[in-house]
Amino acid sequence: MNLIVTCISGFEVDSLIEIEEALMDIDEKVDVKKTYFRGVLEIKTTIPSRKAAKILKNARTTAISKIIPVDMVVKSEIGCIVESAVKLAKSGVDAEHKIVKEDTFAVRCKRRGMHSFTSKDIEKIIGERIVREVGAKVNLEHPKKIVKVEVIQDRSGISILKSDELVIKNTEGILWKR
Repeated sequence: MNLIVTCISGFEVDSLIEIEEALMDIDEKVDVKKTYFRGVLEIKTTIPSRKAAKILKNARTTAISKIIPVDMVVKSEIGCIVESAVKLAKSGVDAEHKIVKEDTFAVRCKRRGMHSFTSKDIEKIIGERIVREVGAKVNLEHPKKIVKVEVIQDRSGISILKSDELVIKNTEGILWKR
Protein backbone atom coordinates (compact mmCIF):
# COMPACT_ATOMS: atom_id res chain seq x y z
CA MET A 1 0.00 0.00 0.00
CA ASN A 2 1.23 3.51 -0.86
CA LEU A 3 -1.58 5.48 0.75
CA ILE A 4 -4.26 5.10 3.35
CA VAL A 5 -7.37 7.17 2.77
CA THR A 6 -10.17 7.51 5.27
CA CYS A 7 -13.71 8.66 4.62
CA ILE A 8 -17.00 8.91 6.43
CA SER A 9 -18.34 5.43 7.13
CA GLY A 10 -20.69 4.43 4.33
CA PHE A 11 -18.96 6.62 1.71
CA GLU A 12 -16.27 4.08 0.76
CA VAL A 13 -17.57 3.59 -2.80
CA ASP A 14 -17.79 7.36 -3.38
CA SER A 15 -14.23 7.76 -2.09
CA LEU A 16 -13.03 4.86 -4.24
CA ILE A 17 -14.45 6.54 -7.36
CA GLU A 18 -12.94 9.93 -6.43
CA ILE A 19 -9.52 8.36 -5.88
CA GLU A 20 -9.62 6.43 -9.15
CA GLU A 21 -10.74 9.51 -11.10
CA ALA A 22 -7.97 11.65 -9.60
CA LEU A 23 -5.14 9.14 -10.10
CA MET A 24 -6.12 7.14 -13.23
CA ASP A 25 -4.83 9.76 -15.68
CA ILE A 26 -1.33 9.31 -14.26
CA ASP A 27 -1.43 5.63 -13.25
CA GLU A 28 -3.71 3.24 -15.12
CA LYS A 29 -2.85 0.49 -12.62
CA VAL A 30 -4.06 2.30 -9.49
CA ASP A 31 -5.65 -0.23 -7.13
CA VAL A 32 -8.06 1.00 -4.45
CA LYS A 33 -9.33 -1.53 -1.92
CA LYS A 34 -11.81 -1.31 0.90
CA THR A 35 -10.51 -2.77 4.13
CA TYR A 36 -12.41 -4.76 6.74
CA PHE A 37 -12.80 -1.48 8.63
CA ARG A 38 -15.50 0.93 7.53
CA GLY A 39 -14.19 4.22 6.23
CA VAL A 40 -10.65 2.94 5.53
CA LEU A 41 -9.22 2.39 2.04
CA GLU A 42 -5.80 1.14 0.95
CA ILE A 43 -4.28 2.39 -2.29
CA LYS A 44 -1.51 0.85 -4.38
CA THR A 45 -0.11 2.98 -7.17
CA THR A 46 3.09 3.35 -9.14
CA ILE A 47 3.02 7.07 -8.32
CA PRO A 48 5.26 7.97 -5.34
CA SER A 49 3.09 8.17 -2.21
CA ARG A 50 3.64 11.86 -1.49
CA LYS A 51 2.94 12.84 -5.10
CA ALA A 52 -0.26 10.76 -5.08
CA ALA A 53 -1.28 12.38 -1.78
CA LYS A 54 -0.70 15.84 -3.27
CA ILE A 55 -2.83 14.97 -6.31
CA LEU A 56 -5.66 13.81 -4.03
CA LYS A 57 -5.21 16.87 -1.82
CA ASN A 58 -5.76 19.15 -4.80
CA ALA A 59 -8.54 17.07 -6.38
CA ARG A 60 -12.12 18.17 -6.01
CA THR A 61 -13.54 15.58 -3.63
CA THR A 62 -16.47 15.35 -1.26
CA ALA A 63 -16.09 11.92 0.37
CA ILE A 64 -12.38 11.77 1.29
CA SER A 65 -11.54 12.75 4.88
CA LYS A 66 -7.84 11.99 5.43
CA ILE A 67 -4.92 11.17 3.10
CA ILE A 68 -1.85 9.48 4.58
CA PRO A 69 1.22 8.64 2.46
CA VAL A 70 2.85 5.38 3.61
CA ASP A 71 6.64 4.89 3.65
CA MET A 72 6.78 1.33 4.98
CA VAL A 73 4.40 -1.57 5.65
CA VAL A 74 5.20 -4.03 8.46
CA LYS A 75 3.53 -6.79 10.52
CA SER A 76 1.30 -5.48 13.29
CA GLU A 77 3.48 -6.78 16.11
CA ILE A 78 4.58 -4.21 18.67
CA GLY A 79 8.30 -5.03 18.38
CA CYS A 80 8.23 -4.91 14.59
CA ILE A 81 6.30 -1.62 14.54
CA VAL A 82 8.61 0.06 17.08
CA GLU A 83 11.88 -1.12 15.50
CA SER A 84 10.72 -0.19 12.00
CA ALA A 85 9.41 3.24 13.03
CA VAL A 86 12.61 4.13 14.91
CA LYS A 87 14.78 2.92 12.02
CA LEU A 88 12.69 4.93 9.54
CA ALA A 89 12.85 8.02 11.77
CA LYS A 90 16.64 7.78 11.94
CA SER A 91 17.23 7.09 8.24
CA GLY A 92 14.22 8.68 6.55
CA VAL A 93 13.07 7.98 3.01
CA ASP A 94 15.08 11.10 2.12
CA ALA A 95 16.80 13.95 3.99
CA GLU A 96 13.55 15.89 4.46
CA HIS A 97 11.82 12.95 6.13
CA LYS A 98 14.49 12.05 8.63
CA ILE A 99 14.22 13.09 12.27
CA VAL A 100 17.36 14.84 13.50
CA LYS A 101 18.33 16.26 16.89
CA GLU A 102 17.16 19.77 15.98
CA ASP A 103 13.64 18.57 15.09
CA THR A 104 10.54 18.45 17.21
CA PHE A 105 8.23 15.50 16.62
CA ALA A 106 5.08 13.72 17.70
CA VAL A 107 4.03 10.11 17.26
CA ARG A 108 0.45 9.54 16.16
CA CYS A 109 -1.00 6.05 16.04
CA LYS A 110 -4.44 4.86 14.93
CA ARG A 111 -5.00 1.20 15.80
CA ARG A 112 -7.74 -0.85 14.19
CA GLY A 113 -8.36 -4.48 15.10
CA MET A 114 -7.58 -6.70 18.06
CA HIS A 115 -4.07 -6.35 19.49
CA SER A 116 -2.26 -6.80 22.79
CA PHE A 117 -1.19 -3.13 22.67
CA THR A 118 -2.93 0.23 22.46
CA SER A 119 -2.27 3.23 20.25
CA LYS A 120 -0.89 5.04 23.31
CA ASP A 121 1.56 2.17 23.94
CA ILE A 122 2.94 2.55 20.40
CA GLU A 123 3.15 6.34 20.66
CA LYS A 124 4.92 6.25 24.02
CA ILE A 125 7.47 3.54 23.17
CA ILE A 126 8.41 5.01 19.77
CA GLY A 127 8.59 8.53 21.20
CA GLU A 128 10.86 7.48 24.07
CA ARG A 129 13.18 5.59 21.70
CA ILE A 130 13.50 8.54 19.28
CA VAL A 131 14.24 10.94 22.14
CA ARG A 132 16.88 8.55 23.50
CA GLU A 133 18.49 7.55 20.19
CA VAL A 134 18.17 10.74 18.12
CA GLY A 135 17.94 13.46 20.76
CA ALA A 136 14.96 15.21 19.12
CA LYS A 137 12.34 16.77 21.37
CA VAL A 138 8.66 15.87 21.59
CA ASN A 139 6.18 18.63 20.73
CA LEU A 140 2.61 17.38 20.71
CA GLU A 141 1.04 20.70 19.68
CA HIS A 142 3.23 21.92 16.79
CA PRO A 143 5.73 19.23 15.79
CA LYS A 144 8.03 19.72 12.81
CA LYS A 145 7.75 16.00 11.97
CA ILE A 146 5.10 13.38 12.64
CA VAL A 147 5.73 9.66 13.00
CA LYS A 148 2.42 8.29 11.72
CA VAL A 149 1.48 4.68 12.44
CA GLU A 150 -1.72 3.23 10.96
CA VAL A 151 -2.40 -0.25 12.35
CA ILE A 152 -4.91 -2.08 10.17
CA GLN A 153 -5.36 -5.54 11.73
CA ASP A 154 -2.28 -7.59 10.73
CA ARG A 155 -0.42 -4.88 8.74
CA SER A 156 0.78 -1.45 9.76
CA GLY A 157 1.68 1.52 7.60
CA ILE A 158 4.43 3.77 8.96
CA SER A 159 5.39 7.23 7.72
CA ILE A 160 7.61 10.13 8.71
CA LEU A 161 5.69 13.21 7.62
CA LYS A 162 6.44 16.89 7.68
CA SER A 163 3.62 18.63 9.54
CA ASP A 164 2.04 19.93 6.31
CA GLU A 165 1.92 16.48 4.65
CA LEU A 166 -0.92 15.06 6.74
CA VAL A 167 -4.00 16.12 4.76
CA ILE A 168 -7.39 16.33 6.35
CA LYS A 169 -10.33 17.37 4.17
CA ASN A 170 -13.85 18.04 5.26
CA THR A 171 -16.73 16.51 3.35
CA GLU A 172 -17.17 19.62 1.19
CA GLY A 173 -13.67 19.24 -0.26
CA ILE A 174 -12.21 22.15 1.73
CA LEU A 175 -8.81 21.50 3.26
CA TRP A 176 -8.41 21.52 7.00
CA LYS A 177 -4.91 21.95 8.30
CA ARG A 178 -3.93 19.97 11.36
